[in-house]
Amino acid sequence: MSSPTIAIIIPWFGPWPQWVDLFFHSCLCNRTVDYFIYSDQELPALAVGAENIHFEAMSYTDYCDMASLRLHVDFHPDRSYKLCDLKPFLGFIHQNAIQQYDFWAFGDMDLVWGDIRHFYTDEILSRHDILSTHSDRLSGHLTLIRNTEHYNTLVFKIHRWKELLTSPGNHALDEIYLTRTLYPLAKLLWKAHKHIFLRFRFNDDWKAYNQFCRRINSVFLNKRILLQERSTTPWIDSDMLQKKWIYRNGHVLDATTGEELIYLHFLAMKTTWKRDYYHPSVDGATISFDGIAPLPEEIHTANNQASGRHHPGIN
Repeated sequence: MSSPTIAIIIPWFGPWPQWVDLFFHSCLCNRTVDYFIYSDQELPALAVGAENIHFEAMSYTDYCDMASLRLHVDFHPDRSYKLCDLKPFLGFIHQNAIQQYDFWAFGDMDLVWGDIRHFYTDEILSRHDILSTHSDRLSGHLTLIRNTEHYNTLVFKIHRWKELLTSPGNHALDEIYLTRTLYPLAKLLWKAHKHIFLRFRFNDDWKAYNQFCRRINSVFLNKRILLQERSTTPWIDSDMLQKKWIYRNGHVLDATTGEELIYLHFLAMKTTWKRDYYHPSVDGATISFDGIAPLPEEIHTANNQASGRHHPGIN
């Protein structure tokens, strides 16, 4: 039996981020995951001709025209950031391109991929229809959805979806509205986080909150939906500011513990970076709240000597 197939769909318009080569290098390392990229930019040289990268050059206006035609709405926002609200519709909009895939996914580019198949194995994919890297909601940076008419059209059950999609501003149709459509009880999880876990400042409140979510989900969440926190998105705090992560040959590791991540999301980290820290090397990189830097030679050596799935911590 062949492995379930995965297509990740990412529209991107405007200049590529400065870490674009690192992003595409990590795409290339995930050889059994296909990426569908729609952009008005030229594809970086290292990704040209890659079998798992399907690139379509088009203008932002043409892309909005296509989305409007497929959804029967007038979707022409002034800012491309509004495309975040389009994420839950991508499986429907691009259904002809992805019809042979078992799963499609929406994702982001402000990240570097780890080994996706290590975390989403054939056995896990066989048991679930929707998979998120958060424990209380769908994740905008990566959510996998089984490619069926039922799931591809579920987004149309969002109340006032046309109004929300075509109005200015971002309404989090992916993380908030589609989550509530799939899992109405999620609203209670969010209230518990705001009024209990944040208010009373538990020791390691984020870990405690995710344990709470797992207990509630085990009872009330549809078993075909997997909401599991993967610790992909470091936040700015005194502990995280000192941490480092290693990207090497398609793997993302915590530099201290050796723990492997499905991907590292730059959401908060990139706000502290300076231009001087970006580096074009994609063979390996050290990533921290200081920025992205070349991988030191001693870490190259340590990783080359490591065996198995457990990787040594690098201080």
